[in-house]
Amino acid sequence: MYKDLLSKHKDKFVVWNQQVFRLVKNGNQIQEVRFVLFVRCADLVQDFHKSVGHAGWLAACPPCQLAANADHKIHHAPMKPLAVPPAFSRWHLDFVGELPTTVNGNRWLLVAVDYTTNWTIARAVPDATGEAIANFIYEEIVLPFSCPHEILTDRGANFMSKVLNLYLGRLQVNHLLTSAFHARTNSKVERTNAILKQMLRKFAHGEIHRWDQFVQPAVFACRVHKHHTHGYSPYFLVYGVDPKLPGDILPPFLQVKEQEPQESAIAKGRAREVRQLRQAHMLAEQKLTANAAKDKAKWDAILKPQKFSVGDHVLMRHENRLSLEYNWKGPFQVLAVNLDTNVYQLQDLNGQIYRSWVHTDRLRPIHVNSTVPTTPWLHPTAVRAAARAELKAAGHIAMLFADVQPSGEGVLS
Repeated sequence: MYKDLLSKHKDKFVVWNQQVFRLVKNGNQIQEVRFVLFVRCADLVQDFHKSVGHAGWLAACPPCQLAANADHKIHHAPMKPLAVPPAFSRWHLDFVGELPTTVNGNRWLLVAVDYTTNWTIARAVPDATGEAIANFIYEEIVLPFSCPHEILTDRGANFMSKVLNLYLGRLQVNHLLTSAFHARTNSKVERTNAILKQMLRKFAHGEIHRWDQFVQPAVFACRVHKHHTHGYSPYFLVYGVDPKLPGDILPPFLQVKEQEPQESAIAKGRAREVRQLRQAHMLAEQKLTANAAKDKAKWDAILKPQKFSVGDHVLMRHENRLSLEYNWKGPFQVLAVNLDTNVYQLQDLNGQIYRSWVHTDRLRPIHVNSTVPTTPWLHPTAVRAAARAELKAAGHIAMLFADVQPSGEGVLS
């Protein structure tokens, strides 16, 4: 097969110095062009793009910049560890979902984690609303643990709702917010979300519309598991005793000697347990702080610093992109800078200010040959709107075409 193919096209090729050239007609002339195997074409284009291209004009190609890989593992700002607060002072909240609707009508799982003790709370709710969050904070946090000093959430519309802001204002609770699409700030609860989803998947055993029946067993498992950083379980850091689990030999309560009055022994033993609990809290805070410093050292060691100034033009990572859409959008112009948290306020080239500040890890500089662009390279909302209009018009044309053809009247045979 290949021999016949070579024999058929042998007049189109020549060999010089053990290199193959293809004879290509250019106007009235025949030129000898170095032949490249098809499997090598993409590699050569990529090599040219990285070497020759990026040294000059190709680096300023807008489509190439918009399509560049958006590596979420690369970070450009040093880690800013959160201070370790006293127990029950800061709670991290987030929603898991939307999950399959259960027979009870629940579609969301609202999760809260105390930063210091890792005590986990979760509640299945039908709707992810500000009112549901306010009720959850009142019943699951305020009543059992008193008013927290602060809560930390993402910038979801439910967490920024008016009803929740009014309620937190009455409690005088400080509401901390992550920057948009920067879930790392709220990783305390994000990790717990992943653990709870994995446990619910196992508990449900395929009956995905019953997942809300297994929320409390999953939460209990999180509470009795010892934290690898300080070696204590959330259960112990809250109650001061280890949990009694099926199969345990010794019950975790005070053994009273017969010769001692029961009340005196209980009081004496409880005082000792309270002291031990305080020491455990202090040790947990110290180890959490030390672990945060260790994580920061590892993080900052592989840092690729990146800073922008007011007036610079940047591209923003396209987070909610559809398949085959560009990885980046923009350009945007920097309006304001906050180097304490490495976030920037941006404005698109149409003069529209972006609704939230953007972390530097979601940005990259643009490259231009001469003048700065005055129109957006990619505005996803506008592009999608135009595509929907085109598809809608095409659908109308198809319907009209279908209405004309079915009868077959007037069609020549």
